[in-house]
Amino acid sequence: MAMITESPSNHDHLETWTVRQLLEGINAEDRRVPDAVAEAIPALEALVEQLVPRMQQGGRLFYIGAGTSGRLGIVDASECPPTYGVPHGMVVGIIAGGDGAIRKAVEQKELDPARYESFLNLETEIEALRKRAKKRQMATERWFKRNHRVKARNLDDRIQLEKDERGEV
Repeated sequence: MAMITESPSNHDHLETWTVRQLLEGINAEDRRVPDAVAEAIPALEALVEQLVPRMQQGGRLFYIGAGTSGRLGIVDASECPPTYGVPHGMVVGIIAGGDGAIRKAVEQKELDPARYESFLNLETEIEALRKRAKKRQMATERWFKRNHRVKARNLDDRIQLEKDERGEV
């Protein structure tokens, strides 16, 4: 796949253009969008047909990008829960350079493949998150037990505890 954004620009020396030339140039480029979308429909159809069943089984969609494409992926991912009612975390946006690159450009990160390696090995990342969550849960339970705030772990235990405290059999 050609890296269009890394190709030489058709619009060099924009600083020498008049405002009208700039606006007409933007408008001419915008008119090319519908044709590009029409050409991509077969590929988009194949993607959606593969994606939907996976997401229905609990899969997730990751947008991974650098620069503007990364920022747009993050914006789109953040709009999916309120717009389409999907759970938070089902659609995830990841940008090269980390969250700091959302507001401030981190130059040359899109050219560094090592920045993507940890994101592309998602099983390892997910397992690490599960382990950290389990450790946090265990630490929280230990804290509550030490402070005698948790005497019952479920409803049946709580009912029995209340009966014991009232002296009921």
